[in-house]
Amino acid sequence: LSRRAFTLATMAIPNVLLSPAPEQITPTAETISTLQAGVSDLYSAKPAESVAKLRKVLEDPAFGADNDPLGRGSIYRLLGDASSVLVKHAESYGYYSSAVDSLTGYEPSADDAVTVNSELSLSLIGKTRAAYGVGVPSPPSPPSSLAKDLERGIALSCTSDYEDDLLLCGGNKNPFLLWELGRARRDAASYSSAADAFKAGKEAFKRQGDNLRSYLCSCDEVLARMEADDGYKPPASAYEIVRDSPKEWKSRELAFFALARDGRLSEAEKAATFEPEQPSKGKEEEAKKGWTLDDDFDRIKSGRKEWEKIASEKLRENLPPKA
Repeated sequence: LSRRAFTLATMAIPNVLLSPAPEQITPTAETISTLQAGVSDLYSAKPAESVAKLRKVLEDPAFGADNDPLGRGSIYRLLGDASSVLVKHAESYGYYSSAVDSLTGYEPSADDAVTVNSELSLSLIGKTRAAYGVGVPSPPSPPSSLAKDLERGIALSCTSDYEDDLLLCGGNKNPFLLWELGRARRDAASYSSAADAFKAGKEAFKRQGDNLRSYLCSCDEVLARMEADDGYKPPASAYEIVRDSPKEWKSRELAFFALARDGRLSEAEKAATFEPEQPSKGKEEEAKKGWTLDDDFDRIKSGRKEWEKIASEKLRENLPPKA
């Protein structure tokens, strides 16, 4: 048994070597046809039609919780995907949660373990993203719970049999998830571990040649380290605004917090004062999808209300007492 297989077995699905499952109810030909059509609709940009068909599939006893939890969980995951495309975050969150419940509510056979891991990974990641879509910036579930779900989902996405760190293995394939993990950890006030996730994201993006997103992660790493330790001294670059570059808006956010933390309030206020970039209609629609790394960056550039509120609150907190 490889190191990865052993770790996943103990982490996600204990006791995977089981006796053969009892005979299952077979789905009807109509159900199979409906399922195929529902999946086809999802990948043919017809998510609303897909939802209707996939919900009908769940009515077949063959996909009952006691008969085929893997199949049932997979369909709930597809429903979550379709609802995400429709930007219906609350429905998506519910479907992904049901998928997780179904996939973790039983002990699969050894033959199903790989498929369960894949479906569970997608469901946990989808659930976390949907949660932030429901409530930006405050999701409906505790951030600490979302962080644990995301950690598990990322680790389960690792497909290498010889990795010691499954979290980095999965995250290196998709650095966006490392930033999202850092965000959830930071929201849960786990600032040091948040900084570690942002640092991992910074390095993963850099390896992919994505210098802008690597920079965004590096800024969030410094912000998290400032929150983790009052004695932490930010690098000199944290106080500098990067002009004439897409990095400017993020550098202003970092400079604001670094300057305000040092009591340099007038300089901090200048860093927080800028002409917002007006997003196109497409960008406005895109921003409704949740709080990914790119969504976060778009909100900073557009002078989002959250940023202005944070700026004014932080300045008030650091103002010296009146004489």
